[in-house]
Amino acid sequence: SRAGLHAAQTPQGFPFWPLLAAHEKAHHLGKTEFTDDAAIAEWAQIPVKIVPGSPDNVKLTWARDIALADERLSSAQQRFPDIRTGNGYDVHAFEPGDHVTLCGVAIPYDRKLSGHSDADVGLHALTDALLATCGAGDIGTHFPPSDPQWKGAASKLFVEHAAKLVRE
Repeated sequence: SRAGLHAAQTPQGFPFWPLLAAHEKAHHLGKTEFTDDAAIAEWAQIPVKIVPGSPDNVKLTWARDIALADERLSSAQQRFPDIRTGNGYDVHAFEPGDHVTLCGVAIPYDRKLSGHSDADVGLHALTDALLATCGAGDIGTHFPPSDPQWKGAASKLFVEHAAKLVRE
């Protein structure tokens, strides 16, 4: 009867010290037939709790498992969510002034950040991150400092433009 059989998936979680002791005992006894931690735990009489899983979570134990997973991942029928991430950063030097603008907030200070626009490093970094999520270049591509229309511009405009591109 196969009534008591279950498929094992990764990750598997066990208390470390009892499982380590089971591995060491199996090694000392020359036992090598175990395919995963669950098999060693059962052999060592460490309780194994069965939890619901997904057949899409393929356990990789043998080379053929990797080949099967590779085939499934490259299949045109396999659909993955369109997840994109973007990183952004920005730096500006200080110069004499009366405030620093961070994320649209003017913070009184005896210097300001030097830049063609309002030099808001927080919103510039956010703009770059948003543009990166959709592969749309960087802030300098869309708002070049050589273009006089962006002189002193509020960086909020840059974020709004980048967010629009992400939505499209």
